[in-house]
Amino acid sequence: MFFGAFTRPIARDARSREDDDVRIRDRELKRERAKRELTNINDDERVRRAKASIAMAIACAAIVGVEHAIGAPRAARLMLAPCAFLCFGYAASAREGV
Repeated sequence: MFFGAFTRPIARDARSREDDDVRIRDRELKRERAKRELTNINDDERVRRAKASIAMAIACAAIVGVEHAIGAPRAARLMLAPCAFLCFGYAASAREGV
């Protein structure tokens, strides 16, 4: 960074180029290892996410029911949308394992 917003090229010597090569090789080795050992979500985690999704759905439904009963404005009920999206996201994650 140069003056906080601009960039300028940095002069590199031969040693720093070798360090960059080592970092690149190390990064590639780590990526290969991650590919071999990759486990998305195991069955136990899928069960936990399914339970969390059901619990969130019940909580969201209860809150919407209470808000409707007390006459809360629609805008207030819309504030539960993130909770609902999270609930559906956990349900999809439990199904797909991602």
